[in-house]
Amino acid sequence: IFVCATKDTVYLSRNGGRSWESLGTPPYRTNGIKAVASAYLPDLTVFLSHSTYGIHYITPGKQGAKWTELNTGIEKLETTGNADETADIAVVQSAANGPADVYASQTFRGRIYRLDWNNKRFVPLWSDNRAFGTADSLDPGPTGIRFVREGMVSELGYPDSNTAALGAPQLRDREDLRWIAGGIQKNLGLKPNCVVIQENNGDAAQGEWTAAQEIISLSELWLLDEAPAGAAAGHEGLYLPVNHAMDSRSLKPYLDIIAARNLDMVVIDMKDDYGRLRFTPKNPGIANKGRVFRPGQKHLEYHGILLFFTGRGRRNGSNASRYNQNDRFFGGDSRSQAASRQFSA
Repeated sequence: IFVCATKDTVYLSRNGGRSWESLGTPPYRTNGIKAVASAYLPDLTVFLSHSTYGIHYITPGKQGAKWTELNTGIEKLETTGNADETADIAVVQSAANGPADVYASQTFRGRIYRLDWNNKRFVPLWSDNRAFGTADSLDPGPTGIRFVREGMVSELGYPDSNTAALGAPQLRDREDLRWIAGGIQKNLGLKPNCVVIQENNGDAAQGEWTAAQEIISLSELWLLDEAPAGAAAGHEGLYLPVNHAMDSRSLKPYLDIIAARNLDMVVIDMKDDYGRLRFTPKNPGIANKGRVFRPGQKHLEYHGILLFFTGRGRRNGSNASRYNQNDRFFGGDSRSQAASRQFSA
């Protein structure tokens, strides 16, 4: 069984990728599928995570199957009530051919969960106990599930079947995997976004590999970099989706939070799902193909709030274009979205 997704549709293959069927998507108002996975529970079940609407599932073998929300237990955004973004979903098949275990992690919080399928809720397994963090690139191994977080590759041991308490599974940092990922750039001059490692369980001196060679797959390696402070250094603020910064009415609850918590910055996306830009580009090629559309910007300027743009498609930590307008600084930093989320209400 293979599953994959575009930005707005999930596809299923039952024959190793030779043909595919569309499973559609929940009735979202915007695209933004983040991750997909499949598991036998015991029926074939397909999961997806959406950047705004969280996790849904469908059982494609059942008559009248439809996507159903599955966000109970996942930490929510304090401002909207939606589940905060899920970064990844991973499936661990039972050695006894029993029901699989399903794990999920969050993009802007250092959290990992295990699905309690019978009660249709996620149980928290690990937290970094911070207001902001990330856990991404879940990779199941024989003794635990590996993942990438800021500056480190870590491994969370599998919990006992009765584990329900937060933090019960044991966590250890995998310096060896971080060193391998970093060595690619150092030794080969490459900066990969992902890496597949074949772990040697035999006699390395004799070049031997055992039959149980383990394949380790890690992505989102930009998290291992030291993030540049950029223009957002020293500022604290909120990240707002564009549809939450359209006019004075939609901005009011966030302006109230900014005033109450003495914040001075807002981060929004450089472009929306329709390609409309939130900045005036210097590149004429971009200017000719895009349309500048700045809803709510004048209201932020009026309140003396710095506005930063984030490029969601760029995860290399480099700064986007900067310019001055009306004697105010406007900048872009691909990390400023993440940096600002630490202070979201």
